Amino acid sequence: LHLGHVRVYALGDTLARAHRMRGEGVLFPMGWDAFGLPAENAANERGVDPREWTLSNIAHMRSQLDALGLSFDWDRELATCEAEYFVWT
Repeated sequence: LHLGHVRVYALGDTLARAHRMRGEGVLFPMGWDAFGLPAENAANERGVDPREWTLSNIAHMRSQLDALGLSFDWDRELATCEAEYFVWT
């Protein structure tokens, strides 16, 4: 995570919490845009399977976001590299 991530996610979290405090229903999922040549190249440079590399990075970033205490609806998490997602695109 870098501070740009923290800023963006903290703003969204603040808005989601404010709406919840007003009794409104809030959909606040997390989505990972996990396709891309940079990720594939990084995995290949390290001799790692691109899928394993991507999922490992997602898990690491998710643990960092959890440590911030953000209120994402993790039950609705999706990643664009998963077949459950791209079967619909």
